[in-house]
Amino acid sequence: MLKTRTATVLGTIAAATMLTITTASAADGHQHATAVAGPDWDEFMCDDAVGARACFFHDGDWFSIEDRDKDGHSAVVKWKISTSYNGPAVRSGYIWNTSGNDTVRYMNKDFPELYDVYFYACEGNWSTKTIIQGSCGTGQSGLA
Repeated sequence: MLKTRTATVLGTIAAATMLTITTASAADGHQHATAVAGPDWDEFMCDDAVGARACFFHDGDWFSIEDRDKDGHSAVVKWKISTSYNGPAVRSGYIWNTSGNDTVRYMNKDFPELYDVYFYACEGNWSTKTIIQGSCGTGQSGLA
């Protein structure tokens, strides 16, 4: 009976650990920007596309994404971080504003200090999680 309880407890701990690891790993990918308020300081860089504007705020690792076009498409930030210029992505993802035209939404990330951040403002289709070809701005980069 003690072996069964021990096995059950260890199995539960292992499952909880795997769930935690999976949840943490899934923190990037496709995410909704839902915060209606973000940082109020001016230290940021932005990328503009035809129907979207994306900004990154270094202090606190905040992104904002603005939908600027009443076209039925969502505004999206396509981003990655790496340890060197044009290096492989350490983390990457998409932050979607699905709230409609003339809205700005924010998302707070937690990046390692001194990593390179690359991001683009784009338009896309949230339902299929696809970026519209040719809709992205020229991109911006800086340090996290």
